[in-house]
Amino acid sequence: MSKILVYTDLHLSAKRPSHRIDDYPTSILTKLNEVYEIARDQSVDAVIFGGDFYNSHRIYAYDAINAAMQTSKDVFPKIETGGVPTYMIVGQHDLVGYNKESYDTSTLCFMVKHSPVMHTMWEPVELDDVVLYPCHCFDSFEEHIKKTPTRKKKSILVAHHLITAKPAPFPTFVLDDFLPCKYSAVIFGDYHAGMSPYRDSNGTLVWSPGSIARQAINETERKVKVGILTIERGKDIEVEEIQLQTARPSDEVFSMAMIEHIREHSKMVDTNGFVESIRELEASSTDIYDLIEKAGNQKGIRPEVLNWILAKRKQ
Repeated sequence: MSKILVYTDLHLSAKRPSHRIDDYPTSILTKLNEVYEIARDQSVDAVIFGGDFYNSHRIYAYDAINAAMQTSKDVFPKIETGGVPTYMIVGQHDLVGYNKESYDTSTLCFMVKHSPVMHTMWEPVELDDVVLYPCHCFDSFEEHIKKTPTRKKKSILVAHHLITAKPAPFPTFVLDDFLPCKYSAVIFGDYHAGMSPYRDSNGTLVWSPGSIARQAINETERKVKVGILTIERGKDIEVEEIQLQTARPSDEVFSMAMIEHIREHSKMVDTNGFVESIRELEASSTDIYDLIEKAGNQKGIRPEVLNWILAKRKQ
């Protein structure tokens, strides 16, 4: 039997999101430490991270980067002599756009190169009872989900793509569109709200714990969770969700006065069409340009207009 801890969308940054009033980097690092304490207490065999470790391609907060690298070492003192590895998926926030080539100059790449236990999954990873298959943000989910795992062990597709139970007003992969599939489980990041464990008639588990970071105003009451996968031969993969105790109450983290002002103001504006899509997307993204790109594609905004807007991101 194998046990794997799963967490995703840490969005570590030196900058505080506009709706938060706390010391954001400290809050994120405190939760990261609790994640690895749970991994230790649960005696897991490995950790999976589902993408967007950093909130941007490069962050210049060396204390925060060092603390993130040190976390697993502090929790597992003997980590260099056979500690618990973390297998990572790359999210779009770790890159410039969705450009795979920008990975080599990213803060995520720097961290992985200097950590003995953090590994970006470029190829399938075989553990005792399961094989992990990576599907990064720049990979085609449609192509990966159609593949047939070649090994006889249980298989988990780990993706950084938006997956929802039913159609949404923005582009997602809906369960009915890709199930049944050949994988034992599909675990994903990117959708901050997460998905409760879902199992199809063939026993395939589809699940996301949701983001460790709470950045958008509609996340004030969302529970911050990780999950423990239990993989045992002859049985379906099971998941146990665990709520983080270090995630502070919303009134200690968010500016409630600002949130109420935004809610009141939104009653006076037309939220149909493009604007409504932006609001719906807020749960799945934290980069406003990310929202515009996804909603613009959904609503058929002309490419030249989108490209002009997205060029402002670089400025």
